[in-house]
Amino acid sequence: MPPDFNSDNCTLFPDGNYCECCVEHDKDYYFGGTEKERRASDKRLYRCVKQKNKFVAGIMYLGVRIGGVSWLPTPFRWGFGKKKIKQPVVVK
Repeated sequence: MPPDFNSDNCTLFPDGNYCECCVEHDKDYYFGGTEKERRASDKRLYRCVKQKNKFVAGIMYLGVRIGGVSWLPTPFRWGFGKKKIKQPVVVK
């Protein structure tokens, strides 16, 4: 992983016995990709957490599907490791 990668473990959730699932999910989210890749990453998170806590898995899946979209200006969005290039302001 790049040196600027940082995981907060399970964003907005208590860090339970499923913490390593969240870190792996954060790695996917750091790089981002297509919507199909995001869905696959979220499903992997769900399956991993479900093995450890069935109740939390469904809630967490819903949370990442709603809150992890790439267009939100959050530090945990899909592709959060990509540098946003500011478009130059054109004055006419």
